[in-house]
Amino acid sequence: TLVPLARLTQEFGVIAVPADSPIKTPQEFVEALKKDPAAFAIGGGSAGGIDQITLGLMSKEAGIPLDKLNYVSVGSSDCTSRLDCGLRQSVQAARMLR
Repeated sequence: TLVPLARLTQEFGVIAVPADSPIKTPQEFVEALKKDPAAFAIGGGSAGGIDQITLGLMSKEAGIPLDKLNYVSVGSSDCTSRLDCGLRQSVQAARMLR
C-alpha cells in the first residue's frame, strides 16, 4: 500500500484565442481541431511539457490524430506576447495558480 506524502505540483491548462477569433468556447476549439488539426498553430511551453500533454489528452479524447496537430514550443510569456500580436491563432499555456 502506498500513502501520498505531498503534492509536488499543480498546473491548470489555459486555452486562449484572440478576441476577434470565431472560436468562443472550448467546444468550438475542439471542433476546429477536428475539422483540420493542422490548420492553425497552437503555441505552448516546452515540447513534452504540461502544455503539450494537456493538448494531447484533450485531442485524444476528441479523436483528433495527435500527429496532425501543429504544436509550436515557445515559452509561456513569449506565447502570450505572440497572441497579443496576432501571430498565433491559438495559444495553450499552463500556469501555476494559487
